[in-house]
Amino acid sequence: AADDGVARLWDVRAEKPLVCAAPPEDSALLAALALPADDGRLVVGTEAGEIVAIDWRQPRGAVARAAAHTSGVRALAASEAGLLACTSDDGTVSCLRTSSLGVAAETTGAHDAAATAAGWLGPRKAGAVLLTGGWDGRLLARTVPLQ
Repeated sequence: AADDGVARLWDVRAEKPLVCAAPPEDSALLAALALPADDGRLVVGTEAGEIVAIDWRQPRGAVARAAAHTSGVRALAASEAGLLACTSDDGTVSCLRTSSLGVAAETTGAHDAAATAAGWLGPRKAGAVLLTGGWDGRLLARTVPLQ
């Protein structure tokens, strides 16, 4: 994601991006991106707290949108189980389904300062383990059910 509002997918062997995708013009600046492995969509987070899914094969249109946070998105992480973790400046962490951007688990105020990192372990029988980190210096783990 870049300050010019365009997300670029690169083949590191090439001298130019394979795909340049931009969210709709009414979206705020891009702040984070993830590439779920499910269906050719690129998911971006904005400075306004919005999550936008873009079909990278037709990169000018939003497939789905969700207002995930009230402040800027800092990190996105897609899991093998079809979940999308989203962290925000206000310390909250949300978990969405990559297929619809619908809520998969309750949004939590997990961190006392900006939540800046997200990653997944799993899936396991009990669910996928979401790891988040933030400016409060904590690394938190939470199990998210896979139903």
